Amino acid sequence: MTQPWLVAIVIINWNNAPDTIECLRSLVNLLYANYKVIVVDNGSKDNSLEMISRAFPDIVMIKFADNKGYGAGCNSGLRYAFEQLGAMYCLLLNNDTAIEDKYFLNCLVNSIQDDASIGIVGPLVRNYSPPHSIQSAGVQINLYIGNSQLITHTSQKPIWTDAVHGCAFLIKKEVFEKVGLFDENFFLYWEETDYCIRVRQAGYRILVNPETYILHKISASSGRQTALYLYYYFRNRLLLMRKHAQPVQWVILLVLLPLYILIHLWKSFREGNNLLMSAKAIWQACKDFNQSAFARRWS
Repeated sequence: MTQPWLVAIVIINWNNAPDTIECLRSLVNLLYANYKVIVVDNGSKDNSLEMISRAFPDIVMIKFADNKGYGAGCNSGLRYAFEQLGAMYCLLLNNDTAIEDKYFLNCLVNSIQDDASIGIVGPLVRNYSPPHSIQSAGVQINLYIGNSQLITHTSQKPIWTDAVHGCAFLIKKEVFEKVGLFDENFFLYWEETDYCIRVRQAGYRILVNPETYILHKISASSGRQTALYLYYYFRNRLLLMRKHAQPVQWVILLVLLPLYILIHLWKSFREGNNLLMSAKAIWQACKDFNQSAFARRWS
């Protein structure tokens, strides 16, 4: 019997060993016959390395001295997967996820293998907490308002989408060779949206396979409408528009931007966050974008 194509599973950890270990344990029952797991530690300052190594002593670990950002962590894993392991596919997996379906990898690989036009495939994303409602069945991108919207309805048929939820998606080697790496300027948030746009520009389609799913904890590492979130959300939203929007789309976004800011400040206030810090984060985001000051700027 022919050995199936090698799949590398890349998990990024940053100061969150308990979630990473839970995620790793959920991979043990996968029935796919040929996969390797890589943990990229993004400069953790706690005891993550010791905890993960103790729980999984044989796992491949790539260690950064400092936090290089989600995109850089993914890039390190992608390079290792395709250039050193010789994998045919790479699954980028958030550490705050868990896999219940033992045929998870089989479903993703089968769907991307069967259609040469598919560059990326993702699963349904369900909320980690019961009743496991649908968090995402893909992502719609609207550059006229500089926004992306999670698709929360599903069907039994394959779902063609503008982008996938960044918590879990499978990339084939051909895409890596043609499209390249993640843009590390994003550092955190929107990088997978940018990558999916580039993949579609390269002529590939993006699929969500509703036959399998993953459980995802919402904002386990950075919170919700916190200053950290708001800074990267607004700065990188503008960066995405700079890279991909047409002039008319820019004009519409700039008209609507004050309204977006007020909406997010109100949400942040309702969540009990410091309103002054939230406003400062958004102001700094716009300032840094204008000055092309990217990578890590807020922590």
